[in-house]
Amino acid sequence: MAEYLAALMLGGTSPCIETVDLGTLSTMNVFSFPNRYLVAMAATTALKRLFVTDGQNDVVLVLDGWSGTLIATIPLLGPTGCLLSPDEKTLFVVSGTAGFSKAIVNAIDTSTYAIKSSAVLSLDEWAWHRVALSPDGSRLAIASPSPAPTVDVLDAATLTVQHEIAFPADTFPQHPMFATNHRLLVWDTVQDRLYQVDVPSGSQLAGATIQLTPDVSIHNGQCTAYSRLAARACVVKTFAGPAINWALASIDPIAQTVDTYGGFTGEPIPLCLSPEERTALVAVDHRYSAVPGPPTLTVLDIPAKLILHDVFTFATPNVFPAWLAVVPGLWSWKSKVATTALITEIIAGVIGDQGGVVIPPGRPPTPWPPWGGRWRELAPGTRDVLLGLALHELAGLATASPERSAIQSAALALAADGLARIGGTPGST
Repeated sequence: MAEYLAALMLGGTSPCIETVDLGTLSTMNVFSFPNRYLVAMAATTALKRLFVTDGQNDVVLVLDGWSGTLIATIPLLGPTGCLLSPDEKTLFVVSGTAGFSKAIVNAIDTSTYAIKSSAVLSLDEWAWHRVALSPDGSRLAIASPSPAPTVDVLDAATLTVQHEIAFPADTFPQHPMFATNHRLLVWDTVQDRLYQVDVPSGSQLAGATIQLTPDVSIHNGQCTAYSRLAARACVVKTFAGPAINWALASIDPIAQTVDTYGGFTGEPIPLCLSPEERTALVAVDHRYSAVPGPPTLTVLDIPAKLILHDVFTFATPNVFPAWLAVVPGLWSWKSKVATTALITEIIAGVIGDQGGVVIPPGRPPTPWPPWGGRWRELAPGTRDVLLGLALHELAGLATASPERSAIQSAALALAADGLARIGGTPGST
């Protein structure tokens, strides 16, 4: 399954973005951006576009992920954290206000690059804001340690602030993660605690805070991610000792257990998940390693508890990785269609006795011969059952919820009608 990685690198002669084919573990391109102060990044499917916040020049850069061409700039004052909606139609960006007093969150239309709406937050404009989106896309969470430790929870559609969750003055709640639509996790990079918040009430869950061994550093970067597939939070941190020991912690927030993975040959900082959320990817800075060199990539299979260090070496020397984004390739997205061979045949367009193309799971498209007389030989009711099931499967790829539901409902009605005509009942084979 094709997946692509975009790595934002700082240091060296200028900031750059290196793109990597994770299927072949090979560098595709390196794009340099002199005189830029790049902060965070979001990427669309197949790297069609990259959205990169530039705090120095007060813009969000819109780039072609394959050529590095600048497509557009979106003016915003001091943009920091950014995040795409699941349908990739909205980009959420945290920026500053004209008076440099408060941060604001902006919802940007990714087709026109126009700001659809904005809302002023309770948070300090100059903080390094981290943004999280609930699994259903209905809520945003934005954290900041200043002017007081706070996490704001907003309605993603209206940008209305629903909760301003205050934390004690000695805490540093900087990294929010939604475990579910109703449970928010917040990583404290100073106290090394994972807080748990009930989203509907906006209150911390009593007795649910998980304390890890305190370390000796503060991580402002992209150091946390939550895997819904594994139901675990991943956190990059250090453990104090005779020397600084970098580690990746995998935390089960329900069982309140922690697995720790060490053995890093350099300093791990940015962390992200693969699209299916099974694998955690960590970029490792080697500028100050015993053997200095370019950054490398370490991967953790979260459910299998298997870590593989330095599986790939980036092409760019003398830099440190600051942000990662992993996206599926186009064919891996389309392969979701192919749940069964029969449904694949129908969706591929062979039902009208025409040749078509089959998209097998995890493989490139392949030609498919005509059905010949087989489709016409099926009873009309049987055809409607099969076609209804196929259309229902195809509609699952739609990102617009109302349209998806309407198509799926009509498809199931077609299948149910066909089933009744051939004397079957729902649930029969």
